[in-house]
Amino acid sequence: MRPFLVRWVLLWVPQLVQASPVQTPMPPFSYLAEDVVVSASEPGVRLAGTLTRPREQGRYPAIILVSGSSLDDRDTTSAGGHKGFLVWADYLTLLGFAVLRLDDRSVGQSTGKPGTAAQVAVDMADAVRFLRARDDILPLQVGLLGHSEGANIAGLVAQQDPSIAFLVLLAAPASSGAELSPHQQEAEFAVKNVPPYYRTLWLNTRRELLAAVMDAATDEEALQRMRETWLRLLAEDKRPSFPMPAHMEYVASAKVRWYLKHDPLPVLISLQCPLLVVLGSKDVQVPLAHTEARLRPVLRERPNATLKVVEGVNHLMQPAMKGTLDEVAQIKITVEPKVLALVGQWLMATRSTPCFGELKP
Repeated sequence: MRPFLVRWVLLWVPQLVQASPVQTPMPPFSYLAEDVVVSASEPGVRLAGTLTRPREQGRYPAIILVSGSSLDDRDTTSAGGHKGFLVWADYLTLLGFAVLRLDDRSVGQSTGKPGTAAQVAVDMADAVRFLRARDDILPLQVGLLGHSEGANIAGLVAQQDPSIAFLVLLAAPASSGAELSPHQQEAEFAVKNVPPYYRTLWLNTRRELLAAVMDAATDEEALQRMRETWLRLLAEDKRPSFPMPAHMEYVASAKVRWYLKHDPLPVLISLQCPLLVVLGSKDVQVPLAHTEARLRPVLRERPNATLKVVEGVNHLMQPAMKGTLDEVAQIKITVEPKVLALVGQWLMATRSTPCFGELKP
């Protein structure tokens, strides 16, 4: 049995049998882990992270992990102590890849103000150049694995750089945030059995609030529009006037406004590199029915594009019952083993094809 398979049998079997709280790889590791800093093009932005690679001397294909819309550390630490990108980095490094994961802007040891997906895509392009300049990386075998909005970002990087070797997109949106939003809400309402009256009320409220901020020129203008719309809707429904909940102010940010308007589908259609999209049947954030209906017809025309649906997994690629985010902390597994295996097998198969760039280390 190959060493990485032995390692993963030893790691997974106890967790599945004993139901330990989280699936977190623990040192000592059989590979190298190096703290690195990527100097981004935008002034004031430095991205700190960890680069892992096999211990043996040589040059390796590389994968950059790109996180979603929430500001996150390099491990994408979430509820219940889950560290999704640490799990992915461990698994992919044991497969023979170098893996770079980074703290988001303003998080951990990274600097700079949070940016839109377009700005972060420039950061990730800088990370690609950083890897290609190293003597332990195969410069034509650098690809990206993006999760959720990170899939949108990875697509933007590959659209601008035809030398990107491959993309793996997990829980990838296939429509603009504004178009996706009602499908997200409907999926969550269905799981939670929200009564029809409240579904309609909140969908209408959310649609009006999103429309209010879409074309605002600044965060301040967007926030003012949101507050005015909120008070107008309360008055129209003859409800008591009270301030808009503070957590909703995030929608007024430039980051969210960009997401609301960006349609990732034309970007995916334009790509030429090998592409794997993985969707979960229990994903409430990127609902399967809506997303698959948009992706399947266009990817069918691409000989090097693959769309896979994994039954029973949520937005974070965990095995799930409901699929809602409030369930995450109760789930014992950080990443469904079937998803890890699917991505690993696709990468190893794709690496053996001529379109992958340099074939030999």
